[in-house]
Amino acid sequence: MGKGNGAAGMARSIIRAVEGDVCSPPLCPLRALVGAAPRQLVLTSHPRKFDALERCGRHHASRACGISVAALNEWRAERHVAEGGRYSMLTEVAGIFVKIVFAIDADISLARGLAHRPAGRFNRVGQDALYLSPDELSARVAIGEYVNPGDAPRHLLTYEVERCSLFDLRHPSAASVYDLARQPWRERLAVGEEPKSWDAADQIRRSGHAGLIDPSRRRTGLWHITRLRWNEPGAPTVRRLGEPLPITVEPDFR
Repeated sequence: MGKGNGAAGMARSIIRAVEGDVCSPPLCPLRALVGAAPRQLVLTSHPRKFDALERCGRHHASRACGISVAALNEWRAERHVAEGGRYSMLTEVAGIFVKIVFAIDADISLARGLAHRPAGRFNRVGQDALYLSPDELSARVAIGEYVNPGDAPRHLLTYEVERCSLFDLRHPSAASVYDLARQPWRERLAVGEEPKSWDAADQIRRSGHAGLIDPSRRRTGLWHITRLRWNEPGAPTVRRLGEPLPITVEPDFR
């Protein structure tokens, strides 16, 4: 194989294009980064070139290079597996978290693989997702938009979460993923469309993360976590503490 052929040769061309701030097919770094082998080689060898790649994406708005917005967002999420340092969007969490559920669901709150699990912001019907908050106020705000007059009784549940690193949607570099995560999801589902927030969760799942941190859109400064994997091999543990506590939440509490 010639010197300029193969993944290594392509990677060298990409690096030259990025170092020279050149963006024109076939040297567009974003176009080549869609390929798994050159993408990993460039990211692990030249992690500080990401700023130039971002400029490339903004210049062409993903059009001239033939890169879809979805592919660009997916690559941006996946790169955090290969990169670390100043581009890391992982935040460690551990300790006590809470959740408000219908009293009838208290004993199945930690179950995985439930075919009848209802859809949520970050999960399809039957897809594992555990939504938790760091304190009672945050949990009230989180559930407030789903509360209706005359609802069945609810309970406050307490959990201990093992230390783990979660994909932090509050990080400035997570903006492209958060743009998907923050979109209203119930309205799209009601008209038969897939919520954009499911796309965000899919990216995070594919990147191998155990979950995410989601800033509250109902009260500035609050945040919640969503566990995508728990209590299985290779995933952090979550265990319930104490007994369920009856709780009343006002409709649209925020």
